[in-house]
Amino acid sequence: MAGSYYDQDRTKRLLEIDTNDTADDTFLDELGAVADQHLDNILLIHDEKIPLQGTNILNDVKQMAALYTAGLYKGKRGDETTSKFYMAQFDVLMIGITEQRGVEGQPYIVERFNSRWQSGQEHEYALW
Repeated sequence: MAGSYYDQDRTKRLLEIDTNDTADDTFLDELGAVADQHLDNILLIHDEKIPLQGTNILNDVKQMAALYTAGLYKGKRGDETTSKFYMAQFDVLMIGITEQRGVEGQPYIVERFNSRWQSGQEHEYALW
């Protein structure tokens, strides 16, 4: 999937850093790369079930990248409370996206009749 969801300006607005302030740009970009990789690892499981081309879903994923980056940034700066808040918001969005699409991928039981078997069982159940 290898997506690029991190957006520096969105993350700076979330952290209330002036967009013209370039002091932490390199650091934020490094954390953003970590966020992108983390999102790729999670979304890989749901690759075909989450339509990332959809504007609403893609905006949520970009917001998750900003939240994750902001959480890492605040955690590295020693602000544990705000870091936990951002990570909790990240979790809420991730659960919302994966739960919404997870129902479609649930396995279901199919009953097959196998009367030719000599095992004495009339039905064979299989997870498909």
